[in-house]
Amino acid sequence: MRFKSLLSVMLCISMLLITPLVGQVFAADCEHTYEQTIEEATCMEKEQIVYTCSLCGDSYKVAADEPVLPDSCYVLLESAVQDGQLVVTVKLENNPGIYSMRMIFHYNAAALAPTARINGDIWTNSECWTTKPPESSPFSYTAQYADMMSNNTKNGLLCTLVFDILDTEEDYGFKVTYDKRPFITWDNQLVDVTTLNIVGKSEYGKHNLQTQTTPPTCTEDGYVYQVCTYCQNTITEERVPTPGHQWVLTQEIVSPTFEIEGVGLYTCDACQETKEEALPIVERWKKGDLDNDGAITSADIIYLRRVAASLSSVPLQMYDAADINGDNVVTMLDYVQLCRIAAGNAPYPPDWNIE
Repeated sequence: MRFKSLLSVMLCISMLLITPLVGQVFAADCEHTYEQTIEEATCMEKEQIVYTCSLCGDSYKVAADEPVLPDSCYVLLESAVQDGQLVVTVKLENNPGIYSMRMIFHYNAAALAPTARINGDIWTNSECWTTKPPESSPFSYTAQYADMMSNNTKNGLLCTLVFDILDTEEDYGFKVTYDKRPFITWDNQLVDVTTLNIVGKSEYGKHNLQTQTTPPTCTEDGYVYQVCTYCQNTITEERVPTPGHQWVLTQEIVSPTFEIEGVGLYTCDACQETKEEALPIVERWKKGDLDNDGAITSADIIYLRRVAASLSSVPLQMYDAADINGDNVVTMLDYVQLCRIAAGNAPYPPDWNIE
């Protein structure tokens, strides 16, 4: 019994060791049957095509805009963003012996502004007819070998184009067209050229920004955010300073006098918060209003006569209000003038009103 138990344990251990090795051999020798799925672009990565073997699970990815290179002559345009500029490389492959060529480049002028065109290693600068940097859309690139009878099958870089990126949200609109006789061989034969243009399709996924605003309050700053709707990350943030309370005097709870301060109720126009603050002592009374009640009555006339006769000491503000003619002395002349004003026989000068 013990021998059989020990044998069973050894068999189990052997199976555990052998199974991974069998899987590895199977994967290595598998005649893969790949199935294709799409992995959508994220904020920072291209869209990917994922190939997964249905038999062994082997998997690999390629960029969705990766070109399928033909066996015949082709021109490949690829791009990269470097330091805020778009750099486009134009390559010629499977060259059958072209001695002259002309390509016309088109682009979206709202998105790109050309800054340079640099010749590659297939033609020399002297063999290129358009040596100046491009200035507008479209522009051409024309070249011809000095020796028209040479059968030069050189492949490689035709030229490099450099653009300033004016608007990251705009499509580059980059494409190439040809003349009727764009590519000609040394024996004057036309060449059928395939153009593979992957400029600006999806160099990398990019943030899709949405503006979100937190308005400022009377006590706290506000903010304007640029938030990516894909990853929810805040990309930029701008502070909007608080304007503070906008206080307006809405009520005199206690009106000030010449002797005591008043109390005023202030209300913020923006948030309706309230506060109480002292109102300063009134420094002057309205001319003729000796009892400071806001109206000129017979009581003011009696007060003025007493002030003129110096029958009692009065506050400075009352004395000032009794000086009707403004000569700094209260006399019966002021009394007579105030009587005329109170009776309606003389107008009350508007400049005597105290706000």
